Amino acid sequence: LSEQVERLCTEYTDQDILIGSSFGGLAVWKYAQTQHSTFNIQYSTMLRGIVLIDVLPSLQSFPRWRKLGMKLATHLPHRLVQPVYTAYRMAVGERGNSKTPKKLKDSVATILQRIQSIENGFPSSRFPVPTLVLSTNGSFHQQWLELSHTIDVLTAHKKTDPSQQIRDWLATNLN
Repeated sequence: LSEQVERLCTEYTDQDILIGSSFGGLAVWKYAQTQHSTFNIQYSTMLRGIVLIDVLPSLQSFPRWRKLGMKLATHLPHRLVQPVYTAYRMAVGERGNSKTPKKLKDSVATILQRIQSIENGFPSSRFPVPTLVLSTNGSFHQQWLELSHTIDVLTAHKKTDPSQQIRDWLATNLN
C-alpha cells in the first residue's frame, strides 16, 4: 500500500479527481490523507475529490475467514495451494484482467503481501476532500452508508452504473 501511495505521489499531476478501485482505492484514499496532512497549498487547490470503488470501509471489514485462510496457506505446499486458490478466484469471478501477468494474477504470495500492507497502513476514517464510494458488496455498502451519515464530505451508493453515478456526483458536489 505504501508503494502505491508513493507511486501516486510521484505520478500525480493536476487532475481534479482521483479514482481507485479495491486495493487501488485504498491507495487513493491514503494518498489524499497523506497529501492533505502536509498542508500543501498547491495540492489542496488541485485535488477536488476522490472516488472509491469496492473499497473496504474499515480494517475490521476484511473478511476474517479469508484472512485466516490466506495465512493458513503459507504453511501448505505452494503446488497444492496455488491451484486451489486459482480455482476459487475463477469461481467467484475475481481473476485479474487479461493484461495482468499470470504469475501476479493468482499469486497467493502477492495476496498475502497486500493483506499485510493493508493491515500496516489502512487509511483513517478521515476524508480531506469530497469522496464518493460505490460498492457492490452489501455489507461494505451498509458500513459506508452509516459513515456517510456522520461525515459531510462522504457520499455512498450501491454500485449500479458507475459512469452515470460519478457524473451525477460530480455535478452535485463539485460545481
